[in-house]
Amino acid sequence: MSNELELLARSFIFHSPYLFSQQFVFITVTAVVRSYFVVGIYSSVTINQMRVLHIEQQKRIEQMLNTNSGLYGEVFYLRKSMETIEQITAKSHNLYEKVNGTGLKSYARTILGITQQIHEVKKDSQRILAGLLKLFDRDFAAEMRLAEVVEFAIKSNLGYSTMIGKKIQITSDIQTDYYSDQFIPLLTVLNNLVSNAVEAIEDHGLIRVGAYEQGFETILTVSDTGVGISEQDKEMIFAPGFTTKFNQEGFAATGIGLSHVRDIVHSLGGDILLRSDEPGSQTSFVITFLTNTLKKGA
Repeated sequence: MSNELELLARSFIFHSPYLFSQQFVFITVTAVVRSYFVVGIYSSVTINQMRVLHIEQQKRIEQMLNTNSGLYGEVFYLRKSMETIEQITAKSHNLYEKVNGTGLKSYARTILGITQQIHEVKKDSQRILAGLLKLFDRDFAAEMRLAEVVEFAIKSNLGYSTMIGKKIQITSDIQTDYYSDQFIPLLTVLNNLVSNAVEAIEDHGLIRVGAYEQGFETILTVSDTGVGISEQDKEMIFAPGFTTKFNQEGFAATGIGLSHVRDIVHSLGGDILLRSDEPGSQTSFVITFLTNTLKKGA
């Protein structure tokens, strides 16, 4: 516009209007070409900035999901332990009253001391639980699609398998998808099952995660081509404290374990089953939930 105004002013000042129409067209075409390149460069820079921002936001979401799913497992385990501690405290105090009533004062004082120590452990556990709950970031997401939960569990464990030097292909078969506000416990369950599958495969293999609906139920499956589970272990895998993972020093793994995975599934009204043939064949965990329990707004 400035060039057009300058051309118009020169035409009037120097009395050369006959040049105006030609130069007007030339300047207009030049302005359009220049604007095209300027807008293109600006758009490229803007799109690049948006991509960087999206990547950063995605990283933050992944970090929050990892943190919250890990905290959920620990909080669930701690709450369960506190319930056990509460029961032990009550039984210990009842035992104290019975022993004290028999006149065995020294034994009664010992039992009372144990009861007080158990109570102190409970109070410490309550403080730890309160601290863990403060770490939850409940504002970053209120719901997630079921497919997103599955894909996140796959992406996380692909990185884990690469880190420990295994060549593992993890695929998904998502036949149903909907928004769920129970994505944190779902992710905790899937993350543990898929990571267990990664550890069960020696060097290379295949893991498959599935999701489908059957009647009023949503069924999740995690299958792997790992070493399988022996017959003697099949009856014990969901037992508290059971593990087949030991390090070089002989210490057991410290993960939440299949017993707590089962407890999380049961807390949502679901069920988990093992399907495994002979060792060396495919092992599958099948998790069943009522769809109304998971589905947002159902």
